[in-house]
Amino acid sequence: MVAAYELLGSLHIGAKNLENEEVIGTFYQDCAKAIPYYEKLISLTEISDEQLLRMNLKNYSANTMFAPNSDRFRFATLSRYYTILYFLYEKTGNLEKADVYLNKLKKKAAVPNSFFTYWDACISMFRLIDWEKKEIYLTHALEFIQKALEKADEALKLAPVEDKPFLSLQYRELLKAVGTTHRALAHYTEAEKILKQALDCPVLDNPAIGHLKLTGCYCYFYQNRILISPNILVKVSATDYHYRIDAFIEMFYLKLDENKPDEAFLWYEKALQNSVLEHGNDISGKPFIGYTLQMYKNLNKETLLKLRSKYFPDAEKVD
Repeated sequence: MVAAYELLGSLHIGAKNLENEEVIGTFYQDCAKAIPYYEKLISLTEISDEQLLRMNLKNYSANTMFAPNSDRFRFATLSRYYTILYFLYEKTGNLEKADVYLNKLKKKAAVPNSFFTYWDACISMFRLIDWEKKEIYLTHALEFIQKALEKADEALKLAPVEDKPFLSLQYRELLKAVGTTHRALAHYTEAEKILKQALDCPVLDNPAIGHLKLTGCYCYFYQNRILISPNILVKVSATDYHYRIDAFIEMFYLKLDENKPDEAFLWYEKALQNSVLEHGNDISGKPFIGYTLQMYKNLNKETLLKLRSKYFPDAEKVD
């Protein structure tokens, strides 16, 4: 039943990606008609405060991968419906009702005061950027990710020795996410301060190589910038260690956003050096290069590719 209502609601929203050299946007059919379906979804998935307090959402190092009907899945689903209704009511001009759902999300996330509730609220808010490029969504996302960072810091300080390597790495990832969001909001001074904290963040002996992967990694295009959504690290039995976009490359983008290409290329080279050192952390791929050149049209392509070939001579050719 839930799937049917969600399908009907999404059909009325009519989200449709449009792409050309200049525009990546979204088309809407009738947001007002979508509202009743998502209101019904809320009634089917609402979680009481008492239920939230009983849920297994406190343990930061566990319950990271979630299956349907798990506590984590239930809250993530509810969080998504809250943000969609916030978006729909804003789109139809009912700002008072939009605020109702934004405040519901904030209050629900705060009940268990859990890393995961703040994290899921942040990701749900980030995903609205796919529908409309509005600064307010990133402002709300930043508020949630900063709270998640506070919970991650608490978990790291209290964790047993065997959990600290993983949690220190995740804490670094969260610092990067805060810096990334400040960069997107053009808070350049704060972004640089936080990103440098991420780079300086001590990561304990890393036995997790080969047993980690990233989830929740999405690339958005926001005001002529590449914006990578916050990532979460999860433990798995066997995989490659993929960091994809690191804080070095975020500093590269930051300097491009500030129109400082010479400084940007210094950070790009550091990112390439880091890619060589960190197994799987390869930012030399064609999609990364292509998106970067697409968004930053004044970037010196020859310099970019020359630096890449210095560290990755066998990387895929870019036309």
